[in-house]
Amino acid sequence: ALGRERKRLEEDGSVHDEQEVLVPFELLPVVEETQGLLQATLKGIDILVDAQALEAGVMVRGQSGTLQQVIVNLCVNGSHAIGDRRDGLIKIKLDRPDTSHVSIAVSDNGSGIPPEIMSRIFEPFFTTKEVGKGTGLGLAMVRSIITQMGGAIDCQSEPGQGTTFTISLPCVQAGVTPIQ
Repeated sequence: ALGRERKRLEEDGSVHDEQEVLVPFELLPVVEETQGLLQATLKGIDILVDAQALEAGVMVRGQSGTLQQVIVNLCVNGSHAIGDRRDGLIKIKLDRPDTSHVSIAVSDNGSGIPPEIMSRIFEPFFTTKEVGKGTGLGLAMVRSIITQMGGAIDCQSEPGQGTTFTISLPCVQAGVTPIQ
């Protein structure tokens, strides 16, 4: 999936580019559903969603399930960085920096990412986890999904202070398919 264009086989036997199935969906319900799922699985870590700066009905183009996968991956990575600490906190902040974009910032208060590996975190198969604990595909897939949705992802981290991944995605109007 990282190295090739994705294809989708329809029931009628026709083959389409995966990008053709990117459809508008409302962002906030997907994030709130993901928060509930994460809160149930990441015991001992508070998962907070701050959507005060986001008006209702903001739509993005993609597949809601793959955006959920992105958020889950970032939060699970954050939980690993937090470890067994009792003050674990992951915050998902939704914002609208301008009328045509939405941002999703996923922040944790974990151990942070050392500067010497920051440039490699999105490389496929790069991992700092011990053998058998990680494949190094999580952040590479996150970036691939966000890019496919027409967006970008950035990471800011301070060792000992935590990490923030900020995703920027274009917004679409409900019922409108943007010209590519």
